[in-house]
Amino acid sequence: MAPLEAGEAQAGGIAPGNVARRELDGCPFDVLILRMHGEEADVLYLDDMNIEREVPLEEVDEVSADVRNCWSRENLISMLEEGLACLAADTVEEEAKARQASTADTNMRWEQGRFVADDGSVFLSSSASVPVTEAPKEQACTANVVKPAACGTGLRGIRCLRKNRPHHPHAVA
Repeated sequence: MAPLEAGEAQAGGIAPGNVARRELDGCPFDVLILRMHGEEADVLYLDDMNIEREVPLEEVDEVSADVRNCWSRENLISMLEEGLACLAADTVEEEAKARQASTADTNMRWEQGRFVADDGSVFLSSSASVPVTEAPKEQACTANVVKPAACGTGLRGIRCLRKNRPHHPHAVA
């Protein structure tokens, strides 16, 4: 930015506001350096106005004065401002998405034995579907007895749990 906004003639080198060249697969492209951070730069391709972020500086080369003079100073200033505005807008969008992704959606509703969120995620709850009943008086003293855990996973565990579950007689209506 400094060479263009300070009113100086464009000096050579790789700096914000300067025209440089990036070669991709043997094809040279003129780019405008938008901003630099460390060993990387955000560039605007002058042929199609696309922006590429975090281009390593070793992939960007200086151009001759003849190439720099092909682009008018006013045109470069307007492209620089437009490119920086696009980068700023992208940064704001990325920060908003990051904030939105970090907050959990706790608006869930109960539907058909499960909790469903607006984004489609589903939480199943096995204890919510089992009706809570009081133990009969004659079984109250055995309620504190520890029952065996499942005998493994899969079919063996299911059989063990079924064998050890209490059976309540069904009421006849």
